[in-house]
Amino acid sequence: MQEKWGDIALYGGIIASQAMRQYMDIDEFAEVEKEISDTLQTGGPSEIEKTNATTTPLSEQEKCRVRVGVHPPTKEAFSSFARSNGENPGVMFAYAIREYREGGRLGRIAEKLEQQDDYEQEQEQERNPTTPAEKHEVICDRIRGTVGLDRNISEETLIEAIEDVAGSSQPTIDKYLPDVLDDLELVYHPDDADLYIHESRLEEVGARVGLDIDPHSPPIDRKPAAVLDRDERIQGIKIALHRNARAMSVSEIQSSVLDGAWSWDHADELATEIANQDGFGFRDTKSKKKILGKSGGSSRQTRSQSSSQSSEIDSTGSDHAQQDDHDQEGQDDNDERETITSDAAAEMDALMNAEVATDGGEDI
Repeated sequence: MQEKWGDIALYGGIIASQAMRQYMDIDEFAEVEKEISDTLQTGGPSEIEKTNATTTPLSEQEKCRVRVGVHPPTKEAFSSFARSNGENPGVMFAYAIREYREGGRLGRIAEKLEQQDDYEQEQEQERNPTTPAEKHEVICDRIRGTVGLDRNISEETLIEAIEDVAGSSQPTIDKYLPDVLDDLELVYHPDDADLYIHESRLEEVGARVGLDIDPHSPPIDRKPAAVLDRDERIQGIKIALHRNARAMSVSEIQSSVLDGAWSWDHADELATEIANQDGFGFRDTKSKKKILGKSGGSSRQTRSQSSSQSSEIDSTGSDHAQQDDHDQEGQDDNDERETITSDAAAEMDALMNAEVATDGGEDI
């Protein structure tokens, strides 16, 4: 007051009355602050300041006498307010003066309006993110907040969130989906290629659908075949060859290893790629069927497996030829049976623990 107006006596009582009324929340701007606080869904800072204004209570600090003329009804109301809160009126007056001096209600309103501006800017950023990092964060927050990670999440839901925030083109979806899945720690549902679950639920959900799933097992054991990427499909075929301890036809690979999720031509392409790698190869049986097996391993097949491969046989259509094939298959079973080599266990361990590249998009 001295610096601003040069006269303490004239203005002291007015300022003291304003400080008291603000502290009691009965001044003309009390309702304004309340509405702003409600809009921001925050508590009024005044309540915190009144109870935790200092680590050392003013009642324990040095005191001085203040002589100002205060509006009598305000003084009476303030004294009653102080005693109802278990405080000496003079000590509470000191709190009121200090709060007023540090900005008072108008200062708090200005601070809350700044908070509101910050909040609106955050909302605007969420509505209109600009950088890929901002878009990624908004997509993940939306999934966490509106869907939750404790339930099955459809691929459609994830794609809709990406489309709403980043765009609907296929390259955009392919760009964001793998990173969103990784950030949210989502993995494929073991029994449904259209659903994702949080990785912490993998064993639980697997048990529910009758599958004993180890989160660290190879992808062929914990993902639907339809969603395996190329490297994972190749790894799965190799693992199946080791586990079955025999060679397999392309038809069997396509139907039993890849669950029919991929075409016969694609299965043949993968089998050919594996056959050209060390430790594997094709063998032609007497029935002229191409069978993939381990080098030096077994190529035995059952009759039911052989019958599923009829589309691969160059048949003349005669009953005599079919009978010859039938007899030859039986001979193949005997002629091709071999014992798995001593290093099979080591090879199987290497396959089971192999690192497989993550699928960053369509990899047909």
